[in-house]
Amino acid sequence: MAVDDFYCGYTNMPFDIETAGKLGFTFPQIYENPEIMALLSFESAKANGTIFCSLPFGSTVEAEAFGADVFHGDGMSGPRIGKYVYDEVDKLTGLPVIDFSSGPVAAVLKACSLLKKMGGNVALEISGPITILNSLIDMALLIKAWRKREELIENVFSRIMKELLIYTERAYASGVEILCYADPTGSLSILGPKYSEFLAERFIVPFLENAISLIPDGSVLHLCPKTSAILLKLGLAEWNHVPLEKSMTYHTAFFMLRDRVKIIGQNCIKNPNVTVDEIKELILGKF
Repeated sequence: MAVDDFYCGYTNMPFDIETAGKLGFTFPQIYENPEIMALLSFESAKANGTIFCSLPFGSTVEAEAFGADVFHGDGMSGPRIGKYVYDEVDKLTGLPVIDFSSGPVAAVLKACSLLKKMGGNVALEISGPITILNSLIDMALLIKAWRKREELIENVFSRIMKELLIYTERAYASGVEILCYADPTGSLSILGPKYSEFLAERFIVPFLENAISLIPDGSVLHLCPKTSAILLKLGLAEWNHVPLEKSMTYHTAFFMLRDRVKIIGQNCIKNPNVTVDEIKELILGKF
């Protein structure tokens, strides 16, 4: 299998500093206070002309819930990792159960509920296992163990994906209409064919199959195109082409069709200016 990937390069946070400044919001409260999160997301969507309100404002929420050392930032960049909290792969088997009633994950879920009450269309991004682990341990240690101790790594992934499925269920219950699954550190070009196949077949596809049953009417699951690329390349999914009556922005198109499609992910959701003539629904299966 040739290593073929989706190039994105989009790293901006889903709010702008100017909007935060006008509202008088400061750091790190922007990452910690659900009321501030909700209002900033709502006002950022209005300022940028997007049809949905995005959360969270970084990719470390799940990792922090697993105990990562996270610096919430000063506005110059998003949250970032301080030091790795695990120095041995074996210790990852002791990953804590996520407490959804406290900490950053609870704040984000509450912010989603508040956004829904404010009349916003809520989009929530969750991080996949490689991105999470990259915030907990040196990836060189993880890859080395992956080569020699596959069963250990499989147990670690199983632990993480179980928690992500619970997070998914709670997100939809909190009013999320667009759940975005992203694992950019786990892209095909980074992991390579062998480990991409391991991850996709044993964990990503089962996660998505379970997540489908949780998607309420009027909601959709959006994959980062890097994940879509892996599934398509491995023959674990195919596109169902849904034509549009006229060209429109990607955001408008999939939001309009969210009652008709379940899983999508042909473009980066963080780029609101892409114009499309069709929406590609991702159909899981062996093809």
